This record gives sequence, C-alpha cells and structure tokens, in this order.
Amino acid sequence: YVAMAYAGPDGAAAFDVEPGSYQLVVSRGSEYSLFSQPITVAAGEPLAIEARIARVVDTAGFISSDYHVHGIN
Repeated sequence: YVAMAYAGPDGAAAFDVEPGSYQLVVSRGSEYSLFSQPITVAAGEPLAIEARIARVVDTAGFISSDYHVHGIN
C-alpha cells in the first residue's frame, strides 16, 4: 500500500507517490469489474491513466447495507 484516493462524482482521483514501479488497482465494490495495471512513475512527470470498469452484477431491485460498527447499540 503506497497511496489511496477516493474518486469524486466525476470519477477522477489524484495523489502523489514517489518515483518507481507500482501496480495500480481501481475498484468500485463487488458489483463492478476490477482495473489493474502496472505503472512506472517518473520524477516530476504527471501520469494520467484512464481506468475503465464495468458493472458485472445486475443488482436491479435489490438494496444493500453494511451495518458494521454503525449497527451496534
């Protein structure tokens, strides 16, 4: 784990990492495919990646919740 960012409504996220080689992983939960790609970051050079994921599980008509600690009295 080097860096993590949550994408905004536009789907974009940005973060700084040290130069080097990394495995970039983009996910949006179990309903969607996973994007994974090796990348090399050079010093002082921005790197833009267009990661595409797709909905792979049809959840129409379902509601899901994660109650973890928020469901404890």
